[in-house]
Amino acid sequence: MKSEPLVLKGTKQGLMIIVRDVIEVSKFKEKLKEKFHRSKGFFTGGDVIIDLGNMEISEEDKQKIRDILKKDYDMNLKEIKNYRSHPKDFIIKPPKSVCDTFIIKKTLRSGQKINCNGSLIILGDVNPGAEVIATGDILVFGVLRGTAHAGAAGDSGALVAAFRLQPTQLRIADKFSRAPDGETVIPDYPEVAVIREGNIYIEPYLNLVEKNFKEGI
Repeated sequence: MKSEPLVLKGTKQGLMIIVRDVIEVSKFKEKLKEKFHRSKGFFTGGDVIIDLGNMEISEEDKQKIRDILKKDYDMNLKEIKNYRSHPKDFIIKPPKSVCDTFIIKKTLRSGQKINCNGSLIILGDVNPGAEVIATGDILVFGVLRGTAHAGAAGDSGALVAAFRLQPTQLRIADKFSRAPDGETVIPDYPEVAVIREGNIYIEPYLNLVEKNFKEGI
């Protein structure tokens, strides 16, 4: 499978655009438009960092990219880095076992979909009609009312946690659960969904914390 030439990643400093292949500025603009169209404008606005890897571009091309981001997406280009400008960033690599964590600092509305390779943290709500998918864990610092799929690559040890866990549909690895019919009692404490004995169980988040503490995890 051919890898995507551009990858978008949320960081504390802003949106990072990772360029995996050497591409022309015109191709960059085309691929960026495709990415932003899929996200329905979710990433527009804010700061941007571009990671070129081994790719080098001229000052003129840098200005073209800066103009594209500002004019088309109202985004501020904070930095463009590559191997030569930040060699330490490319020499020191995290272990392969460490998953990336994707951070979303907004509420997801109906029709929006986030799919990431790693764990996903959402600082906001996931409204009905929104969908979040991650190969790792999904943590929602808000109300989860949409669809969530953790461990999407088959990790049955993944979990889904939220301040209010009210998903329309919930999946962990290949296990599936729907919201119960009729009215339900909504707890006033954070909950977590995990797989136990082949089924999805929902319990108070503090129970999991206490269990892991006792087991030394």
